[in-house]
Amino acid sequence: MRPHPRFHRTRLWVPLAVAIMGAGASLGCVALDRRPPWATEAYARSVLQVEAAASKAPAATGILHVGWARLAFPLPERAPLAGYGERINRPHASSADANEALYVRAFALEVGHRRAIIFTADLLLIERPLADLVRARIDAAQPGTQTFFTASHTHSGPGGYARGKIFEMAFGTFDREILDALAATFTRAGLLALENRAPAQFEAVEVVVDGAVANRIERNGPVDDTLVLFRFDRADGRRAALYSFGCHPTTQSRDSLSLSADYPGDVARAIEGVDVEVLAFAAGGVGSAEPADKDIAQRLIPKVREALRLAHPPTRQARHAPRMKHTSHAHIQRVPRARERESHLAFTRVTLPFPPVRYRFSDALMLPAPLVSLAVGFDRFDLGALVLNEAGLLFVPAEMSGELTRAARRAAHRNGFKTLAVLPFDGTYAGYVGSRRAYDLPDEAVLPLHRYETRTLSFLGPWGGDLIANLSLRLLSGVRARARQEPSDGGW
Repeated sequence: MRPHPRFHRTRLWVPLAVAIMGAGASLGCVALDRRPPWATEAYARSVLQVEAAASKAPAATGILHVGWARLAFPLPERAPLAGYGERINRPHASSADANEALYVRAFALEVGHRRAIIFTADLLLIERPLADLVRARIDAAQPGTQTFFTASHTHSGPGGYARGKIFEMAFGTFDREILDALAATFTRAGLLALENRAPAQFEAVEVVVDGAVANRIERNGPVDDTLVLFRFDRADGRRAALYSFGCHPTTQSRDSLSLSADYPGDVARAIEGVDVEVLAFAAGGVGSAEPADKDIAQRLIPKVREALRLAHPPTRQARHAPRMKHTSHAHIQRVPRARERESHLAFTRVTLPFPPVRYRFSDALMLPAPLVSLAVGFDRFDLGALVLNEAGLLFVPAEMSGELTRAARRAAHRNGFKTLAVLPFDGTYAGYVGSRRAYDLPDEAVLPLHRYETRTLSFLGPWGGDLIANLSLRLLSGVRARARQEPSDGGW
């Protein structure tokens, strides 16, 4: 039987799964642990760590200053492509004409003396070696600056920058020169954004994008079709935006060796330099989500422009501006309303022990946790949260399903947030997490990639999605309390 056209994506991790399962078969499997984590000591300790981190989150109220930067990655010609198993260790196309420029984009936010940088990049994901290097260099240059990472998740970006056998299956052989080149570009972009910060207004909006995304693990399954956009308008007239949408950037052919930012790059080329100076994309709930068709960029471009219009800051004519018979936009001064002059900013990161591994061998069995932990090398993961006025950003270590990110955003709405973006790839990786419902779909409901997301690259069992969402929202709740200088309610 001919393989499903998307089957080859799973080949990326097949050697890992075969090795783990082969060892598991020889050592013996155990019953799949389906117990909820809430009564365990590990969960209780994680909650205490999350609450402690949130209670000490840097926070300030005052005038918001924002800077941004966009820099292209310089890459050696031998840099392999990351994303598809067929291309592992094959260098990207040598002709510059065949390659798109790939970028890191950085936003520096400051209120009072509290500073944070948000990085996003045209990369598959951010792993700890890269994140640690950049954080150390930023902290050395600008002590006290917190850094957060996310990525577009393009499957046509460079590899070679992640260590460890599990990651070399996706990125190719580790190459220190590639890691250093990426880290240097991130660092320069972050410091440039800090250097360029100026007073700014901020607005966050959501728009629905119908028909752009499909569930890739469940027939007619749920999707997160909400595009979240954060717009920054500076007093000097410059403007930029960061948006997030949950859909795998996989429109490029897996046979191509050309570097590509995939559909986020198409959207950026249409809007950067026209509507805004910099437009950054961050992957959202990419777990379970893929483009409904190849025209996703053409669906997103008008929606991003719609979001930019909705997020336009309030304008009024300056009080002392001279009266003119014909008023043009050049004679309008953007002035924040009195109640918008002050912004609330708070943020933090916390590193937690990796939860007990639950790697499914069959519907009823799992492989011994110590064996899997030894094979994959996971020992900890990071969570991050940033609150700016009534908008929240969560930085999570897993590819969360659209079903989960949609539920998290609705919970945020119920608790007073205007919007919430859930962003993966902040320097640690824990595989895929989805809902308990989707973990155990009947055979007639599943699509070929269900096994990939719930077995091959799923390490936290049926409750993994609930656990990551629970701890993340607890962190967000505590950080918002710090931003508002209110007592925390301990979660939702």
